[in-house]
Amino acid sequence: MRTDIEIQDLSARLDEALALANAGEEVILVANGAPKAKLVPVESAGGRVFDLHPGAFVVGPEFDDPLSDDVWPNKR
Repeated sequence: MRTDIEIQDLSARLDEALALANAGEEVILVANGAPKAKLVPVESAGGRVFDLHPGAFVVGPEFDDPLSDDVWPNKR
């Protein structure tokens, strides 16, 4: 199902628009009936696996050493 919401009415209907989008409904933001944007839920980040690529990134022993002044170009 699709719900069109006029952009000028969005602030008054924001809770409704978010609930519809999160429920999987297509929410189209329109200006004078013309589609301008689509409101969609943010995908969850899930699926990350710790240590999926072991050894792909190695932190050297100097990681915690102080940085030299030339690293900070705007430092006075």
